[in-house]
Amino acid sequence: GRRRDFDAIPTAIAKMDEPPACLIFLTDLEGSFPRHAPDYPVLWANFGDPKTKAPFGHTVHVPIQ
Repeated sequence: GRRRDFDAIPTAIAKMDEPPACLIFLTDLEGSFPRHAPDYPVLWANFGDPKTKAPFGHTVHVPIQ
């Protein structure tokens, strides 16, 4: 499948007047990550390989049945 660019959302958020309280990604974690973590909390709800972790933020595995 096509790899996602996880930097697109934080880049769009950076153009906003105020940062969000947090950012939640629902993902299989297959994609390219931003070089730097944003200044707000990031939660990665990973429905892919449970051993995979994002390079920053908090990763939780969400089992899909």
